Amino acid sequence: METIIRNYSIFHITTKHKEQVFNIVTILCSILFLYAGTIKVWNHEKFERFQNVLKIFPLTGSFAGTLSYAIPGAEFLIGLLLLPKATKKAGLQLFSATLIIFTLYIIYMVIRGGDLPCVCGGLLEILSWRQHIGFNILLITAAIVALTSKNIRIRAAKFGDEDRVFG
Repeated sequence: METIIRNYSIFHITTKHKEQVFNIVTILCSILFLYAGTIKVWNHEKFERFQNVLKIFPLTGSFAGTLSYAIPGAEFLIGLLLLPKATKKAGLQLFSATLIIFTLYIIYMVIRGGDLPCVCGGLLEILSWRQHIGFNILLITAAIVALTSKNIRIRAAKFGDEDRVFG
C-alpha cells in the first residue's frame, strides 16, 4: 500500500482564515473609533472638557476649536469606512495612519513630561499614557497584520516538484 504525503509549510494560511482575520480586525477597529467619537460628543459636558483639554495640549492649543470637531468627525468617518466591504481596506489604512499619528503625539507628551488628562472616554480613560501607547501599538500591529494578510498570497511550500511517495 502506498501513501502519498504532501509536506506543506507550517505557515500555510487559507484565504478563508485571512478574510476572517481581516474582518475581525476591521470590526474591532470600527467599534473602537465609533465608540471614541460617540463618547466625545454624546455628553455636552464631556465635549466641553474635550475642547478645554485640546486647548492645553502642546501643539494643539491654537487649533482646539477645529480639532474638537474634526477628531470625532474623523473617528466616525473612519469607523464607518471600516464597515462596508468596498471601503474596509481604505478604512483600515486610515485607521492605522491616524493611530500612528496619535501614538507619536502621546509619546511626545510622555517624553515632554506633561500631566494631561485623557479624553478618550469610557473604559479608555482609565489607561495611563504609557498603557495608551501599548494599547495603540497593539491595535496598529493588528491592523498591519490584517492589511498584510489581505495583500499577500501565502501558498503552501512543497518539497520538490513532485509529491513524495512512501511505501
